[in-house]
Amino acid sequence: MQLENKVAIITGAASGMGKAMAKGYAKEGASVVIADLDADAATEVAESINSDGGDAVAIQYDVTDIQQSQDLVDSTMEKYGKLDILVNNAGVIVVSPIEDVTPEDWDLIFDVNAKGLFFL
Repeated sequence: MQLENKVAIITGAASGMGKAMAKGYAKEGASVVIADLDADAATEVAESINSDGGDAVAIQYDVTDIQQSQDLVDSTMEKYGKLDILVNNAGVIVVSPIEDVTPEDWDLIFDVNAKGLFFL
C-alpha cells in the first residue's frame, strides 16, 4: 500500500486497532492525525511515529461532539492543507444483556457508533 503524500485522520487511534493502523499508515508514508479522547495516549502514539521517522500529530477528540468534528477537520486542513483518508475507528460497546441496557447506554452507543461517524 503506497500512502506517500497522503493525509489520514484515524479516530480511536491511541490504542488497539487504531494505533496499529496509524503506525501502518505512517510506515507507508502517510501523515497521520491521531484523534482520540485520551490525549496522553494519543500523544504517545504520535511521538512514537515521529521518532520512527514518520509524521503524526495528536488531537484530543470526542466523537460525540459535533463541533469537535469540525475542529478536527479544520486543524488537519490548517496543518496539512488536505485530507485524503478518514478512518472512523472509534467505537464503544456495552457488555450486558439487552434487557439491562439503559437509555443512557443506548444514547452513548448511538452517539459514538452512528451519529459521530455521520458528522465527521
